Amino acid sequence: MTTQRRSGWAATPSKSIAYTSSPQWKRLRHRWLKANPECVQCGAAATHLDHRVPIAELLRRGMEPDPFNEDNLQSLCRRCHMSKSGKEGAAAVLRRRQARKRKRVHPSEALLGGSR
Repeated sequence: MTTQRRSGWAATPSKSIAYTSSPQWKRLRHRWLKANPECVQCGAAATHLDHRVPIAELLRRGMEPDPFNEDNLQSLCRRCHMSKSGKEGAAAVLRRRQARKRKRVHPSEALLGGSR
């Protein structure tokens, strides 16, 4: 049996796949990269159309994101896109781990009501 590993930031991978596979996204990506051919971080040739604030982060904040909103887009080269996405994924994993951690209470604090 094969296990599929999800990246840390992909809150809803099916939604992500749906819009990036759409003709609308493909047209926008082509037009955007033609008009903005350089990576905004390093100046190399851009090959990726990136969301400045990831869609998953906007969903986490309770917002209804528009993946086609050009105010949230930027051109990146592959290297910068991989670096940015990796950092975002690691931060999302850390947030989830911290949320799962239960607060540990020392037995003396439980007996004394938290005061020492």
